[in-house]
Parts: sequence; structure tokens; C-alpha cells
Amino acid sequence: MRTYWDVDRLAVLRLVAMALAPVGDAAAAARLQGDEAAVRRWVGAGEDLVAEARAAVADRLRHVGSFGVEAAAWQARIEAEAARLAGRADPAPWRSAVHAFGYGHVYEQARSRWRLAEALLAAGDRASAAAELRAAAEVATRLGAAPLRSAVTALARRGRLELPGAGRVPDSAAVLTPREAEVLRLLAQGRTNRQIGAELYMSEKTASVHVSRILAKLGAGGRADRGRGPRRRPRPAHPGSGLTRACPVG
Repeated sequence: MRTYWDVDRLAVLRLVAMALAPVGDAAAAARLQGDEAAVRRWVGAGEDLVAEARAAVADRLRHVGSFGVEAAAWQARIEAEAARLAGRADPAPWRSAVHAFGYGHVYEQARSRWRLAEALLAAGDRASAAAELRAAAEVATRLGAAPLRSAVTALARRGRLELPGAGRVPDSAAVLTPREAEVLRLLAQGRTNRQIGAELYMSEKTASVHVSRILAKLGAGGRADRGRGPRRRPRPAHPGSGLTRACPVG
């Protein structure tokens, strides 16, 4: 990048911010799976990107001068992504990103609200998280940004937050509640109670209670039976949803 842009290369800020999102996702997934080698690999790759962006800012300030609100907004998102990459559920940098994109980039502001809500949930501030998700959902719906709307809805479901259109009302004939269906999905992936709790914003003890109830409903004797199929087939009301590879949020 320095070869082509030399000291004035603030365009890399947007590129780095966009690249950090999937890298942060990969690091977060590796943490949930307890794969420390993968965590180190992804964090290292992300830190290289962050260093490149910070160097671009330093060179610009040293040789050219200050920069405008758009570059400042992408810089704020990079710092928020860097915190997430490091495994810190810190609402402050995402709140700064929300404020920075307030100059007129409504999509990025809504996207930052989604990540802010995620950090607020992890910090236990459910009311503020719900408010941010509602604001993000309204913009995503208005813009027709289906991947972002799906991400917002998925977070609301995982965090058990009320969100118009999230569809959490269970079928009365369902064997499993929506929450149990979400736990079962992770259980089938081999997640531990601690990992399930981290993914769904609940304590390890609460996750264990859910697992016990699910196994009882399915007639399974223990975790080892979960892949053998239940004696009575359940009909989860909401099997859970997430983003597909074809529709990244960015």
C-alpha cells in the first residue's frame, strides 16, 4: 500500500475496517471452540491490519495534516474492531463509531449500533442493547439491507431481546422452546455448557439447566446421545438463524 500511496494513504482505513470484521468473526469463533492456536493466528493477522491503518494515520498527520469526518469515522470503526479482535466486549469504542458515522453514513452507523448492542449485551446492559438494536433494525429495514437486518434479528434472538419482526412467539405444539432450540443447535455442534453460555449471553449454570431439560425432552440419557436422534422427534419453533456466506454484513 505504501508503494502506491506513500504518506497520504487514508483510503486504507476503509479497506482495513472492512477486512477486520471477518477476521474478528474468525477469532471469536476460535475462542468459542477453545482453539487457542487459531485465536493467535487470527489475532495476529488482525493486528497487522490495525498496525497498517494506524501507520497511515500517523504518516498523514506528520506529513500532510489533519483529515475529515469520513476518515475519522473509519478510524473509529477500526479501533472498535481492534477491541473486538482482542476479545474485549467494550461498548465505548463502538459508541464512538456510532457517533463518528453520524455525519451521514446511515448504514455504517446502523452497523455500528448492532456491534454496540452486542458489546452492551455482554456487559449486561440489556435495556441499552435493545434500544440500539431497534435503531439498527429500523435503518436496515428502511434501506433494504437484508444481511444487516438478519444479523440484528439473530442477535436479538440470542440475547432474548424484544425486537419487532424477530418472531420469537413459539408454536404451541412445539416440543422445544425457542431458547432450547438455540441451545440444541450449539449442543449439536459439540459446544460445552460454558461455550453455549458465552454464545447466548447466559451463565454456564443456566446453560447446563437448558441442556438437562433438552435431553429430558428428547429422551436422551446424556450428551453422548445427542447425535443418535431422539425417541420422539421435536419440532423447534425457531431453529435459529444467522448470516450466510452469500450475504456478508461486512
